[in-house]
Amino acid sequence: MVDGFRGVNVSEDVRFKDKENALLKTTKYPANFERKVDMRKVNMQVMRPWIAEKIESLLGFEDEVLVELVSDQLENEAFPDPRKMQISLTGFLEKRTRSFMAELWSLLLSAQESVAGIPRLFVEQKKAEMQQKRAESDHVRSEVRRREAIPSSRHSDIPRNPGRFDRGLTPIHADQRNSRPGSNTDSFVDKNGNFTRRERDSGWSSRRPRREASPDLIEQQRTRRQDFYRSEPDSARTPPYHR
Repeated sequence: MVDGFRGVNVSEDVRFKDKENALLKTTKYPANFERKVDMRKVNMQVMRPWIAEKIESLLGFEDEVLVELVSDQLENEAFPDPRKMQISLTGFLEKRTRSFMAELWSLLLSAQESVAGIPRLFVEQKKAEMQQKRAESDHVRSEVRRREAIPSSRHSDIPRNPGRFDRGLTPIHADQRNSRPGSNTDSFVDKNGNFTRRERDSGWSSRRPRREASPDLIEQQRTRRQDFYRSEPDSARTPPYHR
């Protein structure tokens, strides 16, 4: 084993520092990078969900490692350097890094100026969401009141007997049955408003005239009555039952 040799990290490697300095000088940055951000005034609990959602929309999938990398770079220093963040994220987001950092830095600048450390854009979005929910609730309540104001039937003022079999139904009067087009004595309207044509006698109209008995049938009935009275004694005779 050879003694006297040890490894170096990235910060101690001169070659890396030279390459980083070259990238810092040649890379183009958004204009808002000129302003510093005090992360002690920023609410990171609100910013972290936005970072995760934005990265997922840019990559097309969730990347928790990249989300933690961005969050650590913002939280480890009170005044993080946005130029170094852009260079370190270029390997992940490539050409989309500059637009991501510009939008992120703009939100951070807005957040440090608010009392709660929340960007003004988030506050406006929350207000719009609450107003939309309130408008939907008002619309639902107005629709319920409108439906309650509409009477359930044209004859809603008619008292209803809760004990009847047709409870809740509007009775059909005789004048309504006769007012139907084509109504006559051979049709009627039931309690449900259904138009029915009556094919047989059900007591609604005059009955047919009785059929006249033939002379032979009358003579047979008279003969049977005479035979009945002859065969029975006087005490047992009772008037026959007339059908």
